[in-house]
Amino acid sequence: MQYIRSVFIASCATAFLSCGVSFAQMRSAADIWPDPRPESDGAKRRYPGANEERDPDFDGAVPIQRPGIPETVTVQELSHHVPRKAEKEFEKAWKAEDKGDHEEAILRFQKAIAIDPEFRAALNDLGSVYLEVERDDLAIQEFTRAIEVDPHSPRPCSNLALAYLRTGRYGDSERMARRAIDLDSVNLHGRLVLGMALILEGRYTQETEMRLQEAAMDFPCANLWLALVWAARGDVKAAKRQVGVFLTSGEKDGMDMATTLLHHLDQLEQDRR
Repeated sequence: MQYIRSVFIASCATAFLSCGVSFAQMRSAADIWPDPRPESDGAKRRYPGANEERDPDFDGAVPIQRPGIPETVTVQELSHHVPRKAEKEFEKAWKAEDKGDHEEAILRFQKAIAIDPEFRAALNDLGSVYLEVERDDLAIQEFTRAIEVDPHSPRPCSNLALAYLRTGRYGDSERMARRAIDLDSVNLHGRLVLGMALILEGRYTQETEMRLQEAAMDFPCANLWLALVWAARGDVKAAKRQVGVFLTSGEKDGMDMATTLLHHLDQLEQDRR
């Protein structure tokens, strides 16, 4: 039974990771949270400035349930001036990404970086688009460059951890996720990725549970990973309750995975009788 449960957990974790949801942190769609500043001609769509970080989200794949706490501004961000030409390419990249044109977005991000090689936000967001189109090796390259440009920014660190996770480098993923948490004790994205890495390493510890519980405040999908923790410990009922928490969150993405997980949990429960 323990062997069957272990195989089940491993297969579910791998399926969750490859289900097409990147979980990457990049600049979220500008219309997710309204611009609090008054607009004389109504609610205009606004693209952020080059140094203005957005909340963790990627293409609506992991909708934010509440506004995230802004990332700490680094010395590099304060001291580095992004040329206006690079900002314009960055904005065009986002317009293309909003339309689902990943190749155009990649081209525009690349142009922005060519103008300003130290444009950390563009490096990070280019890496995130690469993750979306499953070019993981290129994503690793861009996140690594972003970290070289700004070693104190947690965002590319947690994204690099995610890219490592998707390429099976679980130890490297854990290391980078811990670095992201050290750099930003508030942001929950690093906690999500760390919890995922620990599960894929087969470590269903109290730390794994705690990190995923923290991440669930912004990422409902963390509840599905928590369900795997409970299943690994042999508590199928608790695992099913955790899936129920996800189902009541209103999150649409991941619903198929939740249904499949419930089905397998029911089978595990029947096998124990």
